[in-house]
Amino acid sequence: MKKSIFVLFLFSFSLSVSGFAQLSVGLKAGLGTNFMTKQSFNRTGLPYAPSFSRGEFIGFHVGGFVKVPIFKKLSLQPEILLTQRGTGSGQYEIVRAFYIEMPVLLKFQLTNRLSIEAGPVFSRLKSATIGGSDSFDFFESSPMLLQFGVGYQIAKNITLSGSYSYGLDYSLQMTFYDVDNSILAQDKYYTRGLQISARYSFSRHKS
Repeated sequence: MKKSIFVLFLFSFSLSVSGFAQLSVGLKAGLGTNFMTKQSFNRTGLPYAPSFSRGEFIGFHVGGFVKVPIFKKLSLQPEILLTQRGTGSGQYEIVRAFYIEMPVLLKFQLTNRLSIEAGPVFSRLKSATIGGSDSFDFFESSPMLLQFGVGYQIAKNITLSGSYSYGLDYSLQMTFYDVDNSILAQDKYYTRGLQISARYSFSRHKS
């Protein structure tokens, strides 16, 4: 709930300053390679095995963004995206999940064409499967991530960007029970991912 209020506040802030700064509105789409790191915990909540990564998964993202200039080279860029994430290859079952993601990025213009960006990503789980079976209840409904990226404007209205996402909250949790129905162990999976995106801005300003 607090995450949703925070996102709404940032979007309201963006709109409130629109009278003082010209907005850039556009579309964004791309592909990403995702994987999950696993951390195992025993019944006392302490880690009992080293973390490791599960196989990579190729997903997509598509949506839109609003860029609000704050200072000469600094801007706020809220986005809303439909994003596919997951993991699994080879011996592992395919884990596939769809999220509505809301990155709220601070963007700094290094040169006329080159920029860097960073910020939190708020997300809401829409559907999830493991091995093709509905597994919604095993997933965290609103995991939060951090995103870091770089962008390069290749044409007047087109920018290519690359970014790295680091999950702060677990995305998937598997719980194992003892014969007396007490928790024996828990495996928590955290999302990591690289994305390549193209942004198209409908304004004349840098996207």
